[in-house]
Amino acid sequence: MKNTTRRVLTTVAAIVSCVAAADAAAPSAATLNTLEKGVVAIVHFGPNTFTGREWGYGDAPAEVFAPEKFNAAQWAAVAKAGGIRRIILVCKHHDGFCLWPSAYNVDYTVANTPWRDGKGDLVKEVRDATIAAGLEFGVYLSPWDRHHAEYARPAYTEYFHNQWAELMDNYGPISEVWLDSANGGDGWYGGAGEMRKIPEASVYYDHPRLLKAIIEKCPLAAIFGMDTDRTLRWPGNELGIVPEADDLVHNGLFQPPEADTPLRGKWFWHPDDQAKSLEELIDCYFASVGRSGILDLGLAPNREGLIDDGDVQRLKEFGDWLRRFNQVDYAKDARCERLITGEWRWILPEARTFDAIDLAEDVRDGLRVAAWKVFADGREIAGGGQIGYRRMVRLDAPVTAKEIRVEVESDGKESLRLSLREV
Repeated sequence: MKNTTRRVLTTVAAIVSCVAAADAAAPSAATLNTLEKGVVAIVHFGPNTFTGREWGYGDAPAEVFAPEKFNAAQWAAVAKAGGIRRIILVCKHHDGFCLWPSAYNVDYTVANTPWRDGKGDLVKEVRDATIAAGLEFGVYLSPWDRHHAEYARPAYTEYFHNQWAELMDNYGPISEVWLDSANGGDGWYGGAGEMRKIPEASVYYDHPRLLKAIIEKCPLAAIFGMDTDRTLRWPGNELGIVPEADDLVHNGLFQPPEADTPLRGKWFWHPDDQAKSLEELIDCYFASVGRSGILDLGLAPNREGLIDDGDVQRLKEFGDWLRRFNQVDYAKDARCERLITGEWRWILPEARTFDAIDLAEDVRDGLRVAAWKVFADGREIAGGGQIGYRRMVRLDAPVTAKEIRVEVESDGKESLRLSLREV
């Protein structure tokens, strides 16, 4: 970190409850549950791990998949140590290879590999290990399939829904459904080796049908890649960064951003890639969770089926930092006052030093704040737009103060909280 001794102000005070107005955008139970997780992980593992590709063409022999030391419990333990609270498994990437023995795929699944003598079920093993570790389990199933002979034709849509039904029926509880935006292009397609495109994705994949199934079978599942009240939006990059001026409301719905980024250089494992530094991960945390979003770290197990030692160490460092940052609170004894409409004040027992502001709204009552400013002993030190579930700003230099005042532009029914922590 740039300054490992600096202190951080976040805020903690009792939330002031209020009645939600009809026009206030509030998160669904599914999105609120995800926001509470803060940091999640998406795991890429398959034939690409062994061939060195990122987007498999769909023609790699299934037999290349042979992780001799695969250990799902190691994945879950490493994720948990890293402060990750949900694992999203890429069950099928664009190459069409399935990490479970799908009844609808006879030639391109783990059943066609030497792993576990063709009798293994990697999705089940990861799901079981994830749940056993006290984490939530999510599923990514690529809509695009470069292996399937019927892709871009009506028969593939039915195949797609059949596979979702398999996953939801047999591998729940599923807390997040991931739909990639890669939707067509060149591929193997059963040996055709041609370019294929689809009409509008929501029409071709029949999103209304899929949404109905998700609601019925996975009542708390958030959805990445579909426009609903359960939506987790892509922030427009794979850097783990939510733009500072990001709007949390889209089409009248509260849709928080899920900022995805590989822990290593790429999504799948490559021997020369290295994990991001601790400072980079902390920057991502402030630029995602600190902007009312979710940080989604991409984990890439190696060809043995294990997470590399360097990644293990970096995740532990990050997890240790997260726990210290979020557990220590020096503002429990602060006195909170609502002065007038749009103005709040926290009085500390004595002057304390900090270098970051952490604000939060009670978004269960709806998103209310359009802009905010923070003052320390009367001097303005930070400001921004929406607050949402959590808004954190690091200051250029430490500040020492006894009184923290917050001014907001809102409908007058906001509920705020504020805390004091140390990195």
